[in-house]
Amino acid sequence: MLTALLTIALVHSPGSAGLEKLVDEQIAAHPAMGMSVAVMKNGVVVDECYRGYLNQARGISVGKDSTFRLASISKTVTAVLVMRAVDQGLIDLDADIRTYVPDWPDKGVKITMRQILAHRSGIRHYISGKVDTRYEGLSTSQALAMFKDDALLFAPGEKYSYSTHAYTLAAAALESVTGKSFPALVRELSNEIKTPWLQCETLGQEWPINRSHHYLFKDKVPAPAGRTENISWKYAGGGMESTAVDLAKYGRAVSKGNVLKPSSQREMWTDPEKDGYGLGWDVSGDLRQHSGSQQGANSYLIIDTKNDVVVVVLSNTAPSSPGTLAKKVLAVAIKK
Repeated sequence: MLTALLTIALVHSPGSAGLEKLVDEQIAAHPAMGMSVAVMKNGVVVDECYRGYLNQARGISVGKDSTFRLASISKTVTAVLVMRAVDQGLIDLDADIRTYVPDWPDKGVKITMRQILAHRSGIRHYISGKVDTRYEGLSTSQALAMFKDDALLFAPGEKYSYSTHAYTLAAAALESVTGKSFPALVRELSNEIKTPWLQCETLGQEWPINRSHHYLFKDKVPAPAGRTENISWKYAGGGMESTAVDLAKYGRAVSKGNVLKPSSQREMWTDPEKDGYGLGWDVSGDLRQHSGSQQGANSYLIIDTKNDVVVVVLSNTAPSSPGTLAKKVLAVAIKK
């Protein structure tokens, strides 16, 4: 184990001494094949650190342009896209979702976009005994078919229950009202805020050289995760990728009101039910954040709105506890 960790640690692009120390301590405690960290303060990237390999077998190291799976951080982007549609008068958060997705089965109760984004729709998440993993590419309508006929877990609005599948329904509504594919909407946003590496992950015949391969922590060391899952079935809830710097730029653009009207940003970042979640974002005091975890990916985005600091930690190994590191890095950045 020690030899493996030393090998990973030697492959890096240095950040500040303080950030390097925190990253190295994190990897020692929670081994990761590759990790990328970015810190933005007052709109400027003030620190970055890259460790390990994107692809160990080919000796490809993590660098500034390395992309990692965002997993559930993707939900924040979907929420932003929905609120942009609200700004444009295309979506009413409190309308019946069947207004926008007529093919959604009548469940006998009204489900709203607000409930979907707040994880209060009653739509299921992953459940034991039901295989949701896919290796073929799926359209949004095909992804809906995976769960649309399943019973609701409870009456919409009754309580909080996290659901990645519900976000696919949000994507279907966005495609309906805009006439554009969900990946195209993500691309439009990334072009607007100049974050070219923030995008939906598409699997083709060739693997981009800057895209991370995926690893799992097994037998005390990171090891290849095996067959790569095609995550097109959950683009909206967990199917995007980005570099650490582009994700930090995205977080700052949302925070400073460069993407949404002030009223929509406030609504997205308000926690009316006091359950720690707004619309697509974890909400706690001055912090807006989200974690992500899936095959070969652990990620964390945290925004301190009071101190104008954004911290991103991306890893290609699961589990690797990036939230622990992100919060330590944020505490240091605030003091500088």
